[in-house]
Parts: sequence; C-alpha cells; structure tokens
Amino acid sequence: MFQCDNRLDAERIMPEVLDRHDRPDAFFAVNDDTAIGILYSAKRRGFRIPEDISVCGFTNGQRAVACDPALTTVDQHGFQVGEAAAEILMRHVEGHIEKGKTERRVVRTRLVVRDSTRPIATSITEQLARTLPKETNTGHDKGKPVEQQTQSQKAKAQQTA
Repeated sequence: MFQCDNRLDAERIMPEVLDRHDRPDAFFAVNDDTAIGILYSAKRRGFRIPEDISVCGFTNGQRAVACDPALTTVDQHGFQVGEAAAEILMRHVEGHIEKGKTERRVVRTRLVVRDSTRPIATSITEQLARTLPKETNTGHDKGKPVEQQTQSQKAKAQQTA
C-alpha cells in the first residue's frame, strides 16, 4: 500500500513502484485524479493499460471519461452524500440531534467499469504465467490431458536415452 492522494504525488512515486520486481498489476486509488496520475505514469513507462496494469479510481468525475483509456471508477454519488450531510447538519443546528451524538447514513456506491481494468480471471492467469518457469507443464499442451502428456513425454525420454 502506498500513501498518495493526488495526481502529482502519484506521478512522483510511480516510477519507483513500477521498477519493483514485485510490481502490482492493479491499483485502486483514493480518487480519480490520483488514478489518472497512476495511469499516465504507467503509460509513459511503456506499460499497457489494462493489459499490463489495471487502474481504478474513486469519484466518477468528468475526468474519468476524458482520460485515455477511460477510467474504471467507483461512483460515490457525491450529490446524495452532500444532501445527507446537509440534512444531518441542519438537524444538529435545529437541535433535533443531541449535542455530541452522531448520526450515520449509508449512501451506496456503484462500480463503473470502463477501459482501464481487465477481467480478474485474465489478471490471475497472466500473473500465474509470469511466475511459472517456462518449462512448467501446465497440462494444456496441444489440448491433451495431463496423463497423455506424461505418457508421451516418457516415451520421448526413453527414445532419447
């Protein structure tokens, strides 16, 4: 986890993060501006979005659709949050809520999937492919079941011995 809450800080720290041997393949940012800083920093370093790195923001502001690729983000329904906050404030001011008491409201969010993220199954498959040695038998060569591959491999080994 990296502490960063604006585009400039994201652009400042991303080169070091992207150079790590254990570089993340996805980023979830505290807001869309930070996510856009991550997205453009990764693109400048030659990473493909979303093929190499997925990026998700949080706000669903106008910039989310203006960047390239369009940003996957969480719509926090800012207007509804503002309405609820104003209503609670007015109830405090008018004395309908006791001093020192808190009131909690839940405003549901919504994931807005755009072009900056890839499906999780693809992400996991690619991650495994990157970590497995090249000679690893995954059991999917030429569509043969693992048992048949093992037998044919044994036969080849006997022929070369």
